[in-house]
Amino acid sequence: MRQLLVDYARTHRASKRGAVWRRVSIDQEVVVPGTTTFDLVVLGDAFEKLAKRDARAAGVTEMRLLAGLTPKEIAYLLGVSEQTAEADWSFARRWLKKEIGEG
Repeated sequence: MRQLLVDYARTHRASKRGAVWRRVSIDQEVVVPGTTTFDLVVLGDAFEKLAKRDARAAGVTEMRLLAGLTPKEIAYLLGVSEQTAEADWSFARRWLKKEIGEG
């Protein structure tokens, strides 16, 4: 699902129309307070880097943002403690904010 959204954004960005890149809103936990938009391609690229750095944190992020799962549900699926799932989520949020230049 995430890759489909990123591919769509890349295709749209490269369209012949030449329209200015449009920003869309995302879960407020990922966006820095006071901002309501993000660049999906930049986020997709940052997410790929996160997956290479910490695959479990990337998995937690996908489950949290794309599937809407709670830390308890994520912990159960991954076979880790709820605290570990929350720590991975916290790390991923901070890392992504820094990587996309908003933190």
